[in-house]
Amino acid sequence: MKHSSIIIFLAVLFLSGITLRVSAEKKDSLFVVRIDPSLEKILSLEKNTNGIKGNAQSFIQLTEPELQYRKQQIVKTNSKIYIHLDGTGILFEGVKIADTLIRFSRIENTHNINYNGSGHLFSNGENIYVYGGYGFWKSNGHLKKFNFIDKEWDIISLEKEIIPPGSYSPGVWHDVNRNRMYVLTEKPVNEAIVDFENKNKAVKSTYYLDFGTMNWIDNPPLHSKTSQLLRKGVLPMQNENGILFSSDMNVYLLDLKSNKVLRLSDKSIAQSISRIAQQDLYFLDKNMVFFKNQETGRLDSLSIPINEFKEESFPIFSKHIPEYFYWSGLMAILIAFVILISTQIDRLPNKKITVELLEQKKLEFTAIENGLIQFLINKSRKQLKADINELNYVLGVKEKNIGLQKKIRSEAIKAINEKFSYLTGIAEPLVSIERSNKDKRYFEYFIQKEHIQIAITILKTANES
Repeated sequence: MKHSSIIIFLAVLFLSGITLRVSAEKKDSLFVVRIDPSLEKILSLEKNTNGIKGNAQSFIQLTEPELQYRKQQIVKTNSKIYIHLDGTGILFEGVKIADTLIRFSRIENTHNINYNGSGHLFSNGENIYVYGGYGFWKSNGHLKKFNFIDKEWDIISLEKEIIPPGSYSPGVWHDVNRNRMYVLTEKPVNEAIVDFENKNKAVKSTYYLDFGTMNWIDNPPLHSKTSQLLRKGVLPMQNENGILFSSDMNVYLLDLKSNKVLRLSDKSIAQSISRIAQQDLYFLDKNMVFFKNQETGRLDSLSIPINEFKEESFPIFSKHIPEYFYWSGLMAILIAFVILISTQIDRLPNKKITVELLEQKKLEFTAIENGLIQFLINKSRKQLKADINELNYVLGVKEKNIGLQKKIRSEAIKAINEKFSYLTGIAEPLVSIERSNKDKRYFEYFIQKEHIQIAITILKTANES
């Protein structure tokens, strides 16, 4: 009984800790802030802004322990200004109450925290959105819009989920004039799953979201060199033409309107920009980077000599293939395919795989290999495919560690396919592998329909020998 009480007590403490980590009580709800030069500059910006990133306690001085360390992001609409706490849904609306004072009032009803970390905060008209972000061990490509009536964040229904890099890496750009949001690189992160091949893998596909239709539109893929720059890029800032960022101690400007990659050769400015990342907040307005000096609290600026940027030899997006090249290539592929099929059709009828022919080759399959072949024949006859767990069971390694399971599976399938190729002269493998339609992270195994009878003959040979 004593042990049961201790367990219950520890469980309550554990659940209480979880509650504290995923929610925050609504205590800090009203702040009156002096308009310092940084806020004054932000208020003077004529256009809507993306989330200007500040450090914890940058604009308002929070007292709740779970919120004190949250970075603060500020965003402007056409008529108002808001502060959002990174990794939460908490939102404050600012109203100017005097020439030197602004009041920030908490306006949402959400309590969840620890999600959407480094999400992309931006405004579109009077609407406020958060796109992507990381939380609960994985990143997402969700688009959330703040509902001013219900005081909650609504999920915008999109036909597919495009997962962007975090807001501290370059990869997302807002084309205000055409009302679009470009996603240049995807970066899915799922730390809840061990997936060494695909973990944090950047994808070269690009898209843009049309805010008029709320549809994702496929865009040309990135040039390989541009993709490398973005993967190493830091300190992204946006202007009306594209994204300014630092990569490998150089400053780059991706001019998405003209599909040009521009580089600044002045290394001193590159180093100055890298130091700006250590300041309280920073943003780009026209050709000036403004930032709040963390030591003095003063608003400083750095002029970016746009005219000194030089065009690189490679574009942002890979160039389109001319239409006549496309049709010529398609025709060549079609002709090659017809020739290949004709060759296979001529070859296969002459391959009469018999017990006698196989016995002449004097090559045997092991008992484990025969068992695996029989299992896959049974599955394939039913038009089913076997998964990894089923193969592990048949091979007798389901209790082994993942590394050993993978090694034995690979060796067994390789041996079967090599023997099959030697015995029959057929290039295609007996045991085929493809990614699962349900979950692309995993593989499925099967025997093609035209090879099932040959596999049965192989087993018959083994049984009669």
